[in-house]
Amino acid sequence: MKKIFLTIAMTIMLSLSMLASEESTTKMEAYNMSVNTERLAESLGASADQAEAICDVMTLFNQQMANMSVEESDSVRQKMLDNTIKMNTSYMKHILDKDQYKKYLMLLNTTLVNRGIVD
Repeated sequence: MKKIFLTIAMTIMLSLSMLASEESTTKMEAYNMSVNTERLAESLGASADQAEAICDVMTLFNQQMANMSVEESDSVRQKMLDNTIKMNTSYMKHILDKDQYKKYLMLLNTTLVNRGIVD
């Protein structure tokens, strides 16, 4: 009887640990914001200089989002997310013209919503 109880307890603990592992992996994958910057620049109709600047900004954005994925505290992660998005959109506003910037905001928002990062 003791062996059965221990077997059931171990099975439940193992199942719970696997579930937690899957959730953390999913969370980390959601914050992976690596994008094909050439395609992004092409879809925005960016010039060669703009495309180079977009690549630099998106590299920085991806690094910051990766740092965010390992943060345990939701409140700290939310502050980091807000700061990262503000900085990214500020840089892009200086790089892109008004129509390109509007399209970029739409693409960024759609990506963040689809990955479950923002509501």
